[in-house]
Amino acid sequence: MNEPSAGRPTPAQVGTEEELRNYLRTLMEARTNVRAVAAETGLSKTTVNELRMGRRRVSLDALTKVVSAYAPAEVAAARQAWHRVQPPRRPRRPTPPDALEAADPGSAADPGSTTGPGSTTGPDSTTGPDSTTGPDSTTGPDRATGPDRATRPDRATRPDQAAPSAEPAAAATPAGPSTAGPSTTAPSTTAPSATAASGGGALPGVPQKTETDAGRGGRNRWLPVGAWPRTLYAALAALAVVTLVNGVRTGVDRWPSDSEKPAAAGGPCLSPAQDSVPQLTRLPAERSAPTRLEALAFHLQRSDPPRMEIAAKLSEPPPDGTIVQMLERADPNTVDSTPGHNPGNGRYYPRPSIRTVGSCVYVPENQIGYAGFAGMRLRYVVVLLPERFASSIVTDSQAADGLSGQDLSRYSLTQLAYFEFRV
Repeated sequence: MNEPSAGRPTPAQVGTEEELRNYLRTLMEARTNVRAVAAETGLSKTTVNELRMGRRRVSLDALTKVVSAYAPAEVAAARQAWHRVQPPRRPRRPTPPDALEAADPGSAADPGSTTGPGSTTGPDSTTGPDSTTGPDSTTGPDRATGPDRATRPDRATRPDQAAPSAEPAAAATPAGPSTAGPSTTAPSTTAPSATAASGGGALPGVPQKTETDAGRGGRNRWLPVGAWPRTLYAALAALAVVTLVNGVRTGVDRWPSDSEKPAAAGGPCLSPAQDSVPQLTRLPAERSAPTRLEALAFHLQRSDPPRMEIAAKLSEPPPDGTIVQMLERADPNTVDSTPGHNPGNGRYYPRPSIRTVGSCVYVPENQIGYAGFAGMRLRYVVVLLPERFASSIVTDSQAADGLSGQDLSRYSLTQLAYFEFRV
């Protein structure tokens, strides 16, 4: 841990975000290597590099970690400075009452309310001359056989039901004068059905069916129904299931879970997406190895930070208890594109995720380096590694910020070949 220099600013002098960024940058200048700063502060290399280049806003967590590593006595003052330079938050504007009323559909005027023209208190309501208290009540002679059973206004008539015709009602009326009062074929008996059919008494917000919908019996107007549409739907569903099963079977055949299947060794290992085919440099240990590296290709996304995927094909599947690993090494004679132009450290970094199926090896797309990594020349070494070291080599590399050439001798690996490229 380095002591702060006397010439750098203090947290008490910080008054703007730019001054806070400069204060943090001076603390990190104690280390010229981005990886060293990341290891000492606990931040990622990408975060450290973007903070040094001014591409990232200073967060309270990043500030606390950097100050704790290089100036622990200034942690409290630095956190106060961070809160001091933050822009004030805008207060929330309260929602006006008019907007709340407009958003509430229950507060709108009800066109079908009980006081409107089509209300239940109008001339067609249940209190009219044809109500249950009138001459056609349940005490009349036509209580069981009269036509008012279908046309009484106190029975709800749905819009999709046609109003009963008045002619059958007239035919069903017994001949002779009625002994219970007015005739049941009075015009008022069909008024509620006409009102319901025209939508005059419809509830607000409820979509009304048209005459076409009523003729269809309320069926869905977009999907046809019947015998042949059901057969078509069943055939389409069966076709979709067959297509899905064939797709899953194809994927299983290409990447089988059992590495002993011989079909995987003869299948294609390289994808057209892996468009770069580098020149392989064979190493002496490959001559006595149980398998050889036959082909390799990769795809490099020159983003910031860059991303890369790799695929390779071996002459034979790796022996039991052995896996394939690839080690990345940055050339110390090259520098990155950051303002400090950091050189490569020459240490080896194994890939955290790598798959081997038969003789096919695949490294999924992941990030390499950090923001500003362009300009580095990388070497990737393909090795055979005992399976018992598969996880320890990755954790050891993360703990020590890479492995040296002497460290590699602890893992009993066999180096097959390597390739180089510039990011």
